Amino acid sequence: MEQIPQKRSLNYRGMSTDRNIEVEDITFHDPRKAPFRLYGLEPCGEGEAFRRMPWRVANEVSWKVYSLHSHTAGGRVRFRTDSDRVVIDVSYDLLEPRACMSLLCSVGFDLYVEEDGKDVYYNDFLPPLDCEKGYRAQISFSQRKMRTVTIYFPLYNDVKDLKIGLLKDAALEEAPGYGDRLPLLFYGSSITQGASVARPGLGYPARIARELRMDFRNLGFAGSCKGEPRMAEYLATQKSSAFILDYDHNSKDPEELAATHYNVYRTYRDQNPETPIILVTRPACRPLGKAVQGRRRVVMETYLRAVSEGDQNVWFVDGTSFLSMDDRFDGTVDGTHPNDLGQHRMAAIIGEVIASVLRR
Repeated sequence: MEQIPQKRSLNYRGMSTDRNIEVEDITFHDPRKAPFRLYGLEPCGEGEAFRRMPWRVANEVSWKVYSLHSHTAGGRVRFRTDSDRVVIDVSYDLLEPRACMSLLCSVGFDLYVEEDGKDVYYNDFLPPLDCEKGYRAQISFSQRKMRTVTIYFPLYNDVKDLKIGLLKDAALEEAPGYGDRLPLLFYGSSITQGASVARPGLGYPARIARELRMDFRNLGFAGSCKGEPRMAEYLATQKSSAFILDYDHNSKDPEELAATHYNVYRTYRDQNPETPIILVTRPACRPLGKAVQGRRRVVMETYLRAVSEGDQNVWFVDGTSFLSMDDRFDGTVDGTHPNDLGQHRMAAIIGEVIASVLRR
């Protein structure tokens, strides 16, 4: 019997593995060291893993937050170079595949280039399919010239180590910062962390920050935004231009949310009396559902109580508007987690509120 050859797809396989990349003319650098600058991550020394918050604090909040605090959602490294090749060499201890999330979202990196003062997507470092413990990937430019580069870290995985490779004779300089404004601070669920966008730069916090040309911190924790007192205390120490409290999904019911929601707001407000606070409810394909409406009432009650207490720097954003179009189900991957379209809508609505608040 004739053997039919097995098909082999040549597209989207992530061919930039170690054996495919020549590095004889490349010098690898540690992005923890100057002139590289890290954003959205805790300061870390050579050999230390990248984290979004101190591990001791994360451990005091809950074991779930501790398990996610080293996911690098919102992490970025910025620098200037004239190298026409950029290589990354990344390692991690564990890859956790997720059914409704791309490999690029989980462990990939995006590269943006500054044009007219705004970061614009250029390409991504595509992980190969066999990237269980890490991989090496590269991006090439069509010409050699000085450019400001921003690399976005993965949304849903740890990064144990990262090296950035540039041509040996390339210029390397510190990139301009984000100006004098404090970062935007986001606290929320898996949606805030970035599930389930196609790649790291497409989560709604990153979209908003790029549009406003601002720094940001992403403290989204999948399944784990419980508003614990220890988390509220930590959030209150983080100075920001605006605090976006996207805190709705992970309580088991509206009563559990009501037990903590106002306290998170109040704890932050007590230590940050002038910072705008934006209270957001969940995106919902079925906005009239009992659970959706119950949690919406809790967030609205926090808002109304804050206003009644004289807070003139608090805003309410109704998440039921994010997907309230005829094709609202097309904005998610599973009826809950927004895809690129859903996160784009979130960024447009929340971003407009933030921009208006900051103009004041």
